[in-house]
Amino acid sequence: ATMPAWPQHALGGEFHAYLEAHIAQGPLLARAGLRVGVVTGIQGKHTGEVRVRGEAAHAGTTPREERRDALLSACALVCALDRAVSERAPEAMFTVGRFTVAPNAPSVIASEVRFSVDLRHFDGAQLARLAAAIAEVCARHPGPCEVRWAERVAAAPVQFPVALREQMAGQARALGIDFMELASAAGHDARPVSHVGPAGMIFVPCAGGLSHNEAESAEPADLAAGTRVLAASHVRLAC
Repeated sequence: ATMPAWPQHALGGEFHAYLEAHIAQGPLLARAGLRVGVVTGIQGKHTGEVRVRGEAAHAGTTPREERRDALLSACALVCALDRAVSERAPEAMFTVGRFTVAPNAPSVIASEVRFSVDLRHFDGAQLARLAAAIAEVCARHPGPCEVRWAERVAAAPVQFPVALREQMAGQARALGIDFMELASAAGHDARPVSHVGPAGMIFVPCAGGLSHNEAESAEPADLAAGTRVLAASHVRLAC
């Protein structure tokens, strides 16, 4: 299932445009030696949870052939899912970031495992096919357990308006700041806002492309360059 529909409310005025600045969260901009990126769009994302239910039993007394070990089944399923995604679309991003085990006791066979699935692709049709494959693989590889897949979020890829991208690129040129166009592999506020009106993004490089990590950092000069392009773009849009 997808996310529930939220109540709709009028904005109270005309929505003109939305601009967002962010670190690139990837290495491409830094490797190119450039200070600004004009973002072309954001790749799509499907997320969900797989629940594997087995049976808790004593680790020393339960024969192997009688076990319904949720942990072993879940591990095999994660590998099967990763293999299925990579075979269908090597460029797709498949990640299991959370893995919880119950009862989580040293001498007890796991009765239940829940793990998250984060699936991303820049092509909407391909992403939909991969999401369907997740459910198919879960149905085919339950092991001795019961497996259920629940989709939580289904966000389609977004392409930002060419006119807005060209406007930001023009401001970068006018300021003498070298830039490149690139797509965002991570989600941002600009994705949902783009369904309301024109949205765009400006990237600045981060060290090593490292993000969601305590070592994440950006150079002040790069931040200043991105801020200048952002400010100039806002002024141009307001005129």
